[in-house]
Amino acid sequence: MRGNYRSRQLLDLCRDQPCMLMLDCCTGGGEDTVACHSNQLVHGKGMSEKASDVFAVPGCAACHRELDQGFTMNKAMKADAWNLAYWRWQRHAWELGLFKVAA
Repeated sequence: MRGNYRSRQLLDLCRDQPCMLMLDCCTGGGEDTVACHSNQLVHGKGMSEKASDVFAVPGCAACHRELDQGFTMNKAMKADAWNLAYWRWQRHAWELGLFKVAA
């Protein structure tokens, strides 16, 4: 795929959701929840370019900061944490009916 997919609707789905990253610093999410993009090349992350919006999960501001700028985890640990959060988010969003299949 050339370029990264951008969708304000996907990013807006993350608002007011619980934090899916759930790192040690987690505040739980809700009012301070933001879309946390993957930092992995496989998801489209590059120099000065975020991953595609389909690879964003809800995260509290503390977890987002730790994922992007923290020093308590190495790169592999951060990738593992984000991947786990992604699958939590997929299940949560489908169960709540946030994602819909187009007819």
